[in-house]
Amino acid sequence: MSRIRRALSIASVSAVVAGSVLLAASPALAAPVDIYTNNATWYAIYDDEPNIDDIYSRAADFQGSGLTLGGWTGDALDGLAYSTTEVFWDAEVGEIADVTWISGNLVTGGPVITGSYTGTYAYEGDFITSGTVTAELVVQGSFAKWTFQAISDDAWPAPGISVTGNTGADSDADYTDVDGGITINDGLTGDMIVGLATNGFVNATDGDDIFYVVNGSSTLTFTIATLDYNPCSADGALDHMAELVPTFADIFGTDLEPFYNTNCYGPAQPSDSLTVGTEADLSLTFESGEGLDDYNGGDNWASDNYADWTLGVVNGLPDGVDYEWVYDDDSQRAALHLTGTPTESGTFTLTGFTYHTDDSYPNADGLDGETPLLFSVDIVVEEAAAAPSASPSASLATTGASMVPAIAGALLLAAGAALWLVRRRTA
Repeated sequence: MSRIRRALSIASVSAVVAGSVLLAASPALAAPVDIYTNNATWYAIYDDEPNIDDIYSRAADFQGSGLTLGGWTGDALDGLAYSTTEVFWDAEVGEIADVTWISGNLVTGGPVITGSYTGTYAYEGDFITSGTVTAELVVQGSFAKWTFQAISDDAWPAPGISVTGNTGADSDADYTDVDGGITINDGLTGDMIVGLATNGFVNATDGDDIFYVVNGSSTLTFTIATLDYNPCSADGALDHMAELVPTFADIFGTDLEPFYNTNCYGPAQPSDSLTVGTEADLSLTFESGEGLDDYNGGDNWASDNYADWTLGVVNGLPDGVDYEWVYDDDSQRAALHLTGTPTESGTFTLTGFTYHTDDSYPNADGLDGETPLLFSVDIVVEEAAAAPSASPSASLATTGASMVPAIAGALLLAAGAALWLVRRRTA
């Protein structure tokens, strides 16, 4: 079944019937380029056709640490605008033609990557017509936008346009209609979540990795964005993307922060507190959440991975308190060990992250590590206990004892004065 006919079968356009069409071979492709933005790696953007092969997650200067880390998800696409683009007039009678891309220009080197492409089409059937299709591609931040325009060479009406996409989700592809477009995921098992907004419509079937973006008019636009998530935040991330799709026109070009929750891997709230002026010795043992254990096949993730994760940053420490990241082979746990002597009291929220790294980092993609996990925990520092005050009886006893020398001295003075008077009278 032609992708045009299949797509139009669900749209309110004139063509509604199935059929077949012979597709022409695509021309040889020039070498693609990889583009790195703050929160995405755009793999294989072509300069002779408006195709992007794939997208993987990354995070530059993650949490202000200076580290560039790979995310938890990737393989967002296996190509978008990667195959034959088609134009159509009436698919019911097979009025469909392929677009052949004949020129392109990709401009890189700045925060905004642009591509301009030109293709041609020709149709010979009940009528004869030909024309041009232009495509503009803009990549910025976590977003990419395509604009296709069909222009007729003659008086025959310009055709509608269909563009083929291939999600990385393969047979696990799950498409959800949202306001203004769709979301695409792989059952939330490791591929990036893709949001797609369009002025046309998307024809897609769950379990089929091929989808089509179609508009029955001569102008087709669509925008995609990608979102990274960790194993504990998948459902919330999908809902978040569904909320973002209708706003793509307003937020285009921004960097979508990874949708990570805290304490997917982190310490439980400690029962012990620290004390001002007293040396700290508190170990915060890290445990994994249910989502990570499920991700680990039901086994305890923290135990299996305790020696493979390292500490990124820790923020929010009380004055005077320091830390070290330790591995305990006996308990098979990693821990944040607090040391030093606190100088201020209160409740302090410690935030930070751990991540995986090994001898393969830094790598050619500029990554220092991968798969960060956020944590947050409250630490209580109490005031030092005040010195016990003396009891009233003890105070009186102390006062009385301190007065004995004075009383004795006064008595001696009195006795001396009396003796002087006696001597004076008898003189």
